[in-house]
Amino acid sequence: MRPWPAFGQREFPNKWVFVFVPARYTGAMNKRHLISLFVLAMALFGSTSLVFASESSTHPDGLFFTGAIGGAFNAPTNVQFRQKGEDDVSVFANYSNKSFEDYPYWTMRFENWNANNALEFELIHHKIYLENTPDEVAYFNVSDGYNMFMLNRARRIGPRIWRVGGGVVIGHAESKVRGQKLDSSEGLGDAGFFVGGPAVQAGVEWRRFTTETLFFSLEQKLTAAYTEFPINDGVVSGFNFAWHINLRWGSKKPGTGASLKDHVVFWSPLAMPFTLDAVFPRYIDKQ
Repeated sequence: MRPWPAFGQREFPNKWVFVFVPARYTGAMNKRHLISLFVLAMALFGSTSLVFASESSTHPDGLFFTGAIGGAFNAPTNVQFRQKGEDDVSVFANYSNKSFEDYPYWTMRFENWNANNALEFELIHHKIYLENTPDEVAYFNVSDGYNMFMLNRARRIGPRIWRVGGGVVIGHAESKVRGQKLDSSEGLGDAGFFVGGPAVQAGVEWRRFTTETLFFSLEQKLTAAYTEFPINDGVVSGFNFAWHINLRWGSKKPGTGASLKDHVVFWSPLAMPFTLDAVFPRYIDKQ
């Protein structure tokens, strides 16, 4: 008998139907997580229209630096392990994000605004952990992280900011396949980082300024990427599709004569990765 979907009163085919997900693909994304996801979505789409109703439709010009905490939900996708002299192994991957564990999730972005339009450079510290590992794979993670370096264009229309972007994934892949671990001293700078492949994103943000230069916002985005990372004597490849939810803050670059406090606030997102690592120091054993 086929498993029941995570939601609904009857069986559905093996594909996504709105929020209906076949039970065998949900893994860590159980019913409680899906309910939380639905509530979060309703909060973003519903309450933001009230929170930002009085916000001006004009965005201040200038250079802004922003940071965000949050997390991502990964869609199931096929991943393939290819190793020299061995049969290929494929699995319909169930990835978790572990947003506040093992190098927590975060993003940073520089934005240069002019007449409600912006050119941006963004780093998304995304992460993926394969939960349904096949017998040949002890673990496969891209945890520090599945880093997306993006060049974006953004435009403010009413209370919302819409953006699209594209770039490249540079990831810190960790794996143990058929008893063979990937050497973490290889890669860029001999630090275990590898260029994985291309990535794109599209997103929307609701932003409220608390002063003329400081803001807080809610943001969600969809990302898509295709990557190939090394494993011992081979490669692992596949797509990643993810929905990200971010709580963001940022400020405008201080002008001449600004106070030390203004400069500290502007550069504060730089402290975020170190602060998160200190607050959530639960590193995952990858032996």
